[in-house]
Amino acid sequence: MRSALVILNCLLWASCGYIGDPLPPALNVPATVADLRATQIGPEIRVNFTVPALAADGVVLERLQGVELRAGTIPPGDFRPEVWSQTAAAIPVSLEKPGEASVSAKIRPEWIGKEIVLAVRAVGPKGKAASWSNLVVLAVESPLDRPEIAGLDNVGEGVRVRVRHAAAYRVYRGAGDQAPVLLAEAEGPEYVDRTTQYGIAYLYAVQATKGAALSDMSESARITPMDVFPPAVPGNPGAVAGVSSIDVSWDPSADADLSGYRVYRSVDGGAWQAVATVRTPTYTDRAVAAGRRYRYQVTAVDRAGNESPRSPAVEAAL
Repeated sequence: MRSALVILNCLLWASCGYIGDPLPPALNVPATVADLRATQIGPEIRVNFTVPALAADGVVLERLQGVELRAGTIPPGDFRPEVWSQTAAAIPVSLEKPGEASVSAKIRPEWIGKEIVLAVRAVGPKGKAASWSNLVVLAVESPLDRPEIAGLDNVGEGVRVRVRHAAAYRVYRGAGDQAPVLLAEAEGPEYVDRTTQYGIAYLYAVQATKGAALSDMSESARITPMDVFPPAVPGNPGAVAGVSSIDVSWDPSADADLSGYRVYRSVDGGAWQAVATVRTPTYTDRAVAAGRRYRYQVTAVDRAGNESPRSPAVEAAL
């Protein structure tokens, strides 16, 4: 009896495995690429895209039979991928399994001055191709010359980047050991980076632009800006004699890194000597005597020790 029950249970469990219609075999049709991107850089077109890891029916794709990437001019009439693909040039792609791909292709002479369309599709292990990806339209320019950094200058506003062989360009900058990243887009023979800090090493590179086309990146250049720039000359100095002192005053400096002011004095036309360093735009000279003539000049000094030229001289006598 026990043996009969075991046999019956086995039959019941076996019959459960056949409930429903049998599943069709997986076709392994790759999913459509949705992130195709293309950029003209120098004499090449750089293309990037990602083949999804799952097939269109949700099955994991372990491998690919191939990838079809094409680029060609837009045919007349309504755009139809099947017509375009017959004349579009095939760009070789080496990708054996789903994932990211980066491909470069030389610009064909017949593309220059025209718009081309690029599209890609993956072919599954059973030879089934996906639908064409998102279409990318690219206006192809004559390849741009590689620009040069003619020089980097430490200027009061920051760092001046002087550029050759580019009317319009991108400026890339890295601080310290960092690789350069996009900082700004500029035109003309120079660009002033006003975001630098003194004492930090910066690495610069530039890339010419025209429309959507880019040149190859320039050679990089390095500079460490330093504060060698004195403050502005103090303005409107004046000297007023009192009973036993002379008060000297001037307009306050607007320099952000001001440390203070230095006062110079000449007695009866003699040599100039520094007599005081003050933080406020006033100075009272008490080392004076009646019957003598005193002249004063003032400079501004910043935190790096840079000193401005001297102000015009002012005179007072007791």
